[in-house]
Amino acid sequence: MIIYLIFFLFVLVINFFDYKTYKTIINPVFFLSVPFSCILFLCIAFNSTLSFAQVYPPSIIIWIAGLFFFWIPGRFFALSIKKKTFSANEKSITYKNIPNKLIVWIGISVIIYFLFKYKSIVNTATIGSKEFGGELMIGGIASRLSNVLMLFFSYFVCINLKSRILKYGLVAAIFVLIISYAAKTWMMNIILASFIVGTFRKQMKVGIKTIALLVSVLFLLFFLYYFLLIDSDSLLQFVSRHFYFYITSGILPMSSYVEAGDFFHIDNRYIMMPFVNMYYSLNGIPPMDVHSPLWYVTDLDIGTESNVFNFFGTIFIYSDPVLFGIYSFLFGAFSYGIFACALKSRSIFIHIIYAYNLAILFWGWYNCGYNLLRYWEIFAYGSILYVINRFYFHLRQNKKNQTLISYG
Repeated sequence: MIIYLIFFLFVLVINFFDYKTYKTIINPVFFLSVPFSCILFLCIAFNSTLSFAQVYPPSIIIWIAGLFFFWIPGRFFALSIKKKTFSANEKSITYKNIPNKLIVWIGISVIIYFLFKYKSIVNTATIGSKEFGGELMIGGIASRLSNVLMLFFSYFVCINLKSRILKYGLVAAIFVLIISYAAKTWMMNIILASFIVGTFRKQMKVGIKTIALLVSVLFLLFFLYYFLLIDSDSLLQFVSRHFYFYITSGILPMSSYVEAGDFFHIDNRYIMMPFVNMYYSLNGIPPMDVHSPLWYVTDLDIGTESNVFNFFGTIFIYSDPVLFGIYSFLFGAFSYGIFACALKSRSIFIHIIYAYNLAILFWGWYNCGYNLLRYWEIFAYGSILYVINRFYFHLRQNKKNQTLISYG
């Protein structure tokens, strides 16, 4: 119990310092530490009752050490830049949500592409099944554009189109496509990212009620996913138990792994797998498998297994003590670097990139998203759209200046 108390106290302290510095809870360490803390509390309180595997207390030391190394870069950013530039709630800052016509048409084109593809395969498999999702968004250009689609959901939610019918029509179309892809995390990520962008740009203070509402919406989406796929009289019972398995499927395997004493040197390439596989592709080497080969039982009654180990658990298992500290520090520097850019920028695409980075951290209780290619692609495509957006407005501004000179 002492380790648990130390962990919760440590989380409280680092979040207090970050809130005092940045004046907002929409920061990296909050999104990484608080959801995991809530799930750890649930495990401590209910696992013995529900016959789930128990948490091995020493395994929580991994999160204490990982959070410390992750949090340190944030202190460097706070010291190197004046504190007053770090307020996300400064009422003097105004964010314009005027759409870029070129960007809007790019988004519409991507949506139309998927709608035509949707129509062509609608009779080939059950909508919402993995088979249907595979036909819709996996492989070739569709796999790449599916990540762009996620960016545009938040974009269309937050910008002000002249036609509300068009705005909500585009949002609804993307939502239907994402549900059809049959990925729970994707479906929840677009809601979570849009919430973050909207809150960030409107400079809203987030309270307990707002967070409770957001969590409720995410659970309803989880329920909706299974409602579309399962026809059962015990649907609610199944979803509730599966939901609990889902949220504990990262912490319990990490705990079991540490308790078994199977330490280190599994394969440290797994942490940076997207970049390793890019290198392999360029050199004609077969890529690494994206799925972890390690499985641990989480539900003692029915023998349910999981092969995900949460954020710091994944880094710990697939590295060694030195690399664990280095990776945790680098991911912290990356997250706080994007955070600093988001606070100083008015660009909606910088805010969307930051929102999806927070989404990765939010799912830290489940897995380490940085070893998945899709998130790095989201960062890359978001950066490209940011450059296009800036270039478009730069050209338009130059045209206005030339017009003023001509008539001046």
